[in-house]
Amino acid sequence: MHGIMMNQLRLFSDARLGKGGWERVCGDTGVPTDSYALSQNYPDEQTLAIVECLCELLETPRPALMEDFGKFLVPALLRIYGGLLDPGWRTLDVLTHTEDVIHRVVRSRNPGASPPRIEIQRTSPSAVRILYSSPRKLCGLARGITRGIAAHLGEPIVIEDISCMHRGDAQCIIAVSVGEQSGATPDRSTDA
Repeated sequence: MHGIMMNQLRLFSDARLGKGGWERVCGDTGVPTDSYALSQNYPDEQTLAIVECLCELLETPRPALMEDFGKFLVPALLRIYGGLLDPGWRTLDVLTHTEDVIHRVVRSRNPGASPPRIEIQRTSPSAVRILYSSPRKLCGLARGITRGIAAHLGEPIVIEDISCMHRGDAQCIIAVSVGEQSGATPDRSTDA
């Protein structure tokens, strides 16, 4: 996992567990409490051990915890990668350009980085499908980042899981619609 993510996971642990949360998680998992260099990559086993420990301590299923972390992560991602985004882009535009703009830069700056592969299919002017695949199975993170971006841009969205690797599917397919859909509850969360 990339150092940026690890540092944000540290902040997230303290935010959700209170002061000393990170030290508690590291003590329970045996992961070093040291600072993480932003440009380094760290073993996935450490990240997954931290995530599982947080799930236990917060009594939260992994997809929900990762979604919460994704929303938490958005302000940091915007500080780091916001300059790559066109100021006129809305939520679906950011999603559409994640792979060719943001992930391309992540991979070129950090050759060992392995962000998930994301393909976006535009299904209508107000909807896309995210095709997500990664051996880490952190699709909740993608949903949370999507919610955080929409909240940042002030757009109500509806997210629906079409398929999910956690249910045994080959990849996750996440439908995202902007605007209020009849019969659906839009996400209006503003906490990130």
